[in-house]
Amino acid sequence: MSTVPLRSFAVLAVLIVAGCKAADSIRPIAPASDCGTTGKGVQHHDTPVVCVDGSGTTLAVHPNSIRVWDVGSSDHATPPTIQWVTRGGGNLQIAMKDAGCVETPKCSGPHCSATVKGGIGAGRHEGEMIQQCRYKVTLDGRVLDPDTVIVRCCSDAPPE
Repeated sequence: MSTVPLRSFAVLAVLIVAGCKAADSIRPIAPASDCGTTGKGVQHHDTPVVCVDGSGTTLAVHPNSIRVWDVGSSDHATPPTIQWVTRGGGNLQIAMKDAGCVETPKCSGPHCSATVKGGIGAGRHEGEMIQQCRYKVTLDGRVLDPDTVIVRCCSDAPPE
């Protein structure tokens, strides 16, 4: 009996375990990479990305106000995740001022993410505003207070 299949299995098992562990880290979705070059985030109801820009004299976010669905438009069982990414690195922190909007934001260096709380839009009509949520952005000690608007999925309104 050969030991090669057993070694191959062991290597595969290690790769699978390492891959699963890596999935827990905070990684911005693909459009966030434009933040570094353009300073612009992505206003999309399913996958919003907020670009936090600390390169000027004042802290700025783009988009300034996010409109996000209460559930994914293609998967109504999964709430969307909001991503924040800095334009030039740094220590980013997000703190929600209004309870009941999103799960506790998770931050690591220049990236943060927070998932819209499940069930928040139950009983609401398509396109109806559910809740306006204020939050605090802190980047290397500088602070800004933008907002997020959670809207009942999935009206015909296109992402802004």
